[in-house]
Amino acid sequence: MPWSFRSSCTQLIVLAAVSGASPTYNDECNCYLTNGSNWNNRGSGGVSLSGDATVFMANSPNNIYIQANDDEGATSDTFLGMRTMRMPSFQSAAEFESVSTYHYVSVRMLARVTGSAGACMALFTYLEGEELADVQEADIEILTRDPKTRIQYTNQPSYTDDGDEVPRATRNGTLPKGLEWDDWVVHRLDWTSERSVWYVQGQEVASIEFQTPKDPAQIILNAWSDGGSWSGNMSLGDSAYMQIQWIDMVYNTTKDNKDKRSLDSQMLERRVREESSLFRREDDDHGCKVVCSIDDVDKAGEAKVLEESAACHMLIMERWTKAVVIGCAVLMAIW
Repeated sequence: MPWSFRSSCTQLIVLAAVSGASPTYNDECNCYLTNGSNWNNRGSGGVSLSGDATVFMANSPNNIYIQANDDEGATSDTFLGMRTMRMPSFQSAAEFESVSTYHYVSVRMLARVTGSAGACMALFTYLEGEELADVQEADIEILTRDPKTRIQYTNQPSYTDDGDEVPRATRNGTLPKGLEWDDWVVHRLDWTSERSVWYVQGQEVASIEFQTPKDPAQIILNAWSDGGSWSGNMSLGDSAYMQIQWIDMVYNTTKDNKDKRSLDSQMLERRVREESSLFRREDDDHGCKVVCSIDDVDKAGEAKVLEESAACHMLIMERWTKAVVIGCAVLMAIW
């Protein structure tokens, strides 16, 4: 599922920029995203701030927008901007999130981070828990007060209720090849049943098996600060930005998935039947023998066949979003 913001994908931004407080779907785009407009850092009683926050933080749909790419030699017309800004009495933040049915995923984004110190920019899987120890989460977190060569990678929680750190849960990774997080780079998280693995520009930078998430979860992106010890404190009037050209995902879904994605799958299967382009298996032996990759392709969002066998009934189409698999598991070369 590729989402590109390189040519004014305003369909996606509708649900963040003009939707109200209620989560909203966009029927014209297979994005399955909701706005996070109710997100803030009030504690459970609604009065005090959560954790060690010193500044009230509130999400605003105005902080997610499409911006022209004015870079010299730009490879895209536009990108998605996510902003967090320190106001006189609060911190304005940005977030958007998916449905909660992703069960293992490889997610990548071409992105950069710019702006002032005191912000956290993140892409992560998330399943809420009643207790801290029950939270399931795999993170990419860029702290704008950190050196531009460092990114934090974590299978949460990385601390206990008593405030003790859990070193096995987190890695402070170094960007390869002299890159910095204010460069346009491809960030990638592979969440599998055994481990979470993180890459930058195709090079592995961290891998954690400890407390790998096990259950279906959301994909969330946000830009925030609360004046606490993790994000740091942003100066009044300052701001920071996460800018994204595209997001690309390969994923599994739960069997009881009842959201709009199941309807989309039915539509794709119908399209396959109409086009008569599906290879159908004649036997039940040995499963699928097609190896596909969305890496090392000419264009983000495309898939290519690395190895194939007639034993699998699979449609290979130009774009990964149009690939339909019936009755077999696809062995992905990327995992």
